[in-house]
Amino acid sequence: MARREGLQYALMLGVFGLIMPGIDNWAHAGGFAGGWLMAKILDPLKPERLDHLALAVGCVLVTVLAIAASLLHGLSLFVGGR
Repeated sequence: MARREGLQYALMLGVFGLIMPGIDNWAHAGGFAGGWLMAKILDPLKPERLDHLALAVGCVLVTVLAIAASLLHGLSLFVGGR
């Protein structure tokens, strides 16, 4: 059931990205691929190990850094007027 829902969601994002201007389908594809890869590595059906925790914490840190970089870049464009 989760696989079907995920596929429907991905299909909906792809179609929506094609009909709406300004939507980056490559970003959606990258997020989908990254999520699929992390789901394969951090399989919720396997017992958790220390390396699973380390990977999960690493993913959270990279996400926080990406958001911070995006905000700083956006603020510099807003303040700098470029």
